[in-house]
Amino acid sequence: MIVRWNIQTSSRAMTVPVRCRPSYFIAESSKSCWKCGEYTRVYGFQLPVGHETLKPVDEEEAGFGTDDQFEEADFQAWLDSPESSRWVQSNESTMVYYIRYLPTSVVARIQTICHHYRLDFSKTTQSPYWMNHCENCGTKR
Repeated sequence: MIVRWNIQTSSRAMTVPVRCRPSYFIAESSKSCWKCGEYTRVYGFQLPVGHETLKPVDEEEAGFGTDDQFEEADFQAWLDSPESSRWVQSNESTMVYYIRYLPTSVVARIQTICHHYRLDFSKTTQSPYWMNHCENCGTKR
């Protein structure tokens, strides 16, 4: 799964890949819709202990701290390189949000459970991501 995570490196947000093998969980709950007031089922993905997240390497650790001497072009080249991040295994399970990409097999599985969890555009984030919609009135959750 590819997840839009709230990680900042320098002053930019990143889309962070997550590796989860071989399993994940689909969580179900219910909430009242902000628009129609009816209760609707909502779904989300929970990743188990052991999933991996691509995390940025600390800038100071890489020699780009506030006290270090470096060229801006070198810093930008490092940011764009594979050396600026590493896979880190999690020792906790986590719920993921703002999912921008799901493998075809995961899409097929969630669509057998419900049809109101789908890819849509958010004006708030100015980006598309997989989100719940009210099963009564269709409003984005």
